[in-house]
Amino acid sequence: MFLILLIISLTQVISKPIYSNEIVENQMSAIKSAAESNNFSLLLKLVSPSVFELEDGERVRKAFFSAKLLLMDSKFERPGIVATVTESGKYTSQIRMKRSKESETGWILIAAGFLECMINNDSESFCLDD
Repeated sequence: MFLILLIISLTQVISKPIYSNEIVENQMSAIKSAAESNNFSLLLKLVSPSVFELEDGERVRKAFFSAKLLLMDSKFERPGIVATVTESGKYTSQIRMKRSKESETGWILIAAGFLECMINNDSESFCLDD
């Protein structure tokens, strides 16, 4: 019994808190690397096909490649993470991510408003007011 309590207390001491900002930054870095490598199958493991449904896949890949995102805020929200980002200081929008077993990061991007802002200069439907 003492051994079990010791193991439980050690895991509590050793466990590391999970921060949504770190997860979002790691995911966006992995997406940018996949876009740079032109590996579309890897990109589809990191980004949901629903993100590509409005645009040509190559345009979206190039937008991910050229995006200069700055994370402003993020929080865990059912069923995953919601983050507010700004792209090159021009567009502010939200992104959403959820857990994914297929992704190497453990997360998949399911909504990326900044892409519509970048690709279509659509400042009304997907971009947030400053």
